[in-house]
Amino acid sequence: MSRRDLVGRLLLSVTVLSVAMAPLTADLNESHIYNSDWPPHARFHTAVLMLLSIGLSLIGLWLLWRRTSEFRTYVFVAMLIPVLSWGSFFLALLLPGTGAEDVPGELPRVVGLPVNLFVAAMFILVSVVAWWLSVSSQGGPASARHPAESER
Repeated sequence: MSRRDLVGRLLLSVTVLSVAMAPLTADLNESHIYNSDWPPHARFHTAVLMLLSIGLSLIGLWLLWRRTSEFRTYVFVAMLIPVLSWGSFFLALLLPGTGAEDVPGELPRVVGLPVNLFVAAMFILVSVVAWWLSVSSQGGPASARHPAESER
C-alpha cells in the first residue's frame, strides 16, 4: 500500500465515520429524538436514520480496508456513503417547508453558510479528495488490483 493510498483511505475512513457520528452527536439529544414536542413517529424516523447511518459507516469501513481485486470499485462505493449522506443536506433544502436551521440566523455562519451546511460541504470535498488520493496511487487499469492481491 502506498503512502498516498494510506492517506486517502484514512481520510475517507474519517468521512465514513462522520456519517455515523454526526447523527449520534447532533440528534441524540433534547432538541431532536428526546424532544417532548416531537410525536413518537418522528422520533422513530430519527432513530431509524441513526441506526442506518451506523450500518452504512460499518459497510464503508469494510469496503475500504478489505483485500479485493475490485479495489477501485470498493473505494468508490465507500466514498459514495459520505458524499450521499452529507449531500442529502443540500437536496433536502429543495423540499418545501424544510430549512437548515429552525430560526434563520440561529446557527453560526462559515463563509456565509450555516455551520451544518459548511461541515457537510467539507466532508463531501474531503471524501472526493481522499477517494482520488487512494485510487490515483494505484496507477492505470493494468494495476487496478489492490496491491495486496498481487502478493498472493
